[in-house]
Amino acid sequence: MSLAKNEITMATEIYKSTNDLRQYKDTMRDYILDRGQALIVDIGYALREMKTNLPWGEFNAWTERELGIDRRTATNYMAAYTLTLDQPD
Repeated sequence: MSLAKNEITMATEIYKSTNDLRQYKDTMRDYILDRGQALIVDIGYALREMKTNLPWGEFNAWTERELGIDRRTATNYMAAYTLTLDQPD
């Protein structure tokens, strides 16, 4: 089981034992936002690497064919990654 699945399962089990819906919602929201942002940045990095390494003009067709995402979506992911380059660690 992945770490993500373990975290979600644990939050759900705590909710079931305490019936604290507000805490469950807060925990899941925080998890989704934190993990979602990290995944978006990772996807952007991977897409940028592919774009850099594919022959000129093949990237858009590759993202549509292989990933089912259009050029704008791929560009948005890469822009999210690029934004992290300007942030201090």
